[in-house]
Amino acid sequence: MEAYKKGDKILPYRVIGRWTGSELENMHYEQLFPYVRPYGEGEPFRVILGDYVSTEDGTGIVHIAPTFGADDALVAKKAGVPGLQMITKKGKFAPMVDLQGRFFRLEKLGRGICEDSR
Repeated sequence: MEAYKKGDKILPYRVIGRWTGSELENMHYEQLFPYVRPYGEGEPFRVILGDYVSTEDGTGIVHIAPTFGADDALVAKKAGVPGLQMITKKGKFAPMVDLQGRFFRLEKLGRGICEDSR
């Protein structure tokens, strides 16, 4: 780890343990975007299992976003994980990105969204 220099292409890592996916199920993690709140019933920010995730094309671990895509919505609903949504200036719920896949600009969001999340 000490040999790493800023800009190195290969990042050092250390294996600290090994777990199966089922052993990680329901483990909680810290929310990445604290200014976006979950809306609806359920318990977000935990590991859930989905049968469409495999190790054939990667690690077997994926981030899901229930407000985007049918597979994510289905597995989240089954596990009781609510989606994350913003509130626009007009008071309407909206996903974190607009219909073109771009993040919302702050001036389009409800007043105080950044101040309330500090």
